[in-house]
Amino acid sequence: MGHRVQDRTQSRGHGFTIVELLAVVALIVILISLLLPSLAKVKTSQIRLECKRRQRSVGNVFMVYAIDNGSCFPKDAQYNGNWMWDLSRNTVVSLTEYGVTREEFYCPIYPEQNVEGLWEFTPDFRVAGYFYNFRRTNGPMASTPLIGKEWLDGMVESNPASSELITDVVISQFDDFTEIHGGWSEPHRSSHFDAGSNTPAGGNVYFLDGHAEWRSFDEMERRLYPAAATPTHWF
Repeated sequence: MGHRVQDRTQSRGHGFTIVELLAVVALIVILISLLLPSLAKVKTSQIRLECKRRQRSVGNVFMVYAIDNGSCFPKDAQYNGNWMWDLSRNTVVSLTEYGVTREEFYCPIYPEQNVEGLWEFTPDFRVAGYFYNFRRTNGPMASTPLIGKEWLDGMVESNPASSELITDVVISQFDDFTEIHGGWSEPHRSSHFDAGSNTPAGGNVYFLDGHAEWRSFDEMERRLYPAAATPTHWF
């Protein structure tokens, strides 16, 4: 009888009380809450790197195209769209012939932009997911100057290391970066935001010398007003 009582006492000693279980659960919750911000930062960093890779991929194709075409970027009489992310279909065809894919025309942080309705927006042009700072020959951008910058005609520039060819989308309408309206049925938004903020964190920028770097929003300026009441382009 005495041995059986002792065995039962020992078996209870190997279990967890409710208080102990609650303490373990609380510790796990605390650890998760500490890890989540770090995991979110890692994910954001990975997306920014992929964004930069895609910009480089398209930018390098622009360069190869220019090498094959007298140092000039694509130019055609087809309507080139209204905003800096618009590319004529002829331009897209010219670039894809060098191996760039549809996915690389869009920033991975904003996959909602990469939809069939924007890729097939009109018979003349496609709506992409980055700003392209090369001179157009038809449409509003053909006659609208940039503010403090020049449209790029090709590879020959005096300061290639500071000449932006492709930038992330930072766009506002009436000082709102989260809901920009145009000819598409759904609103657009800027590409990169800090958590809990309605102001973009910044964006990647690809330069004529082939390098790409992150530029914070406080280093950006308004560069294009296509027309009254239409969005402002920043880079």
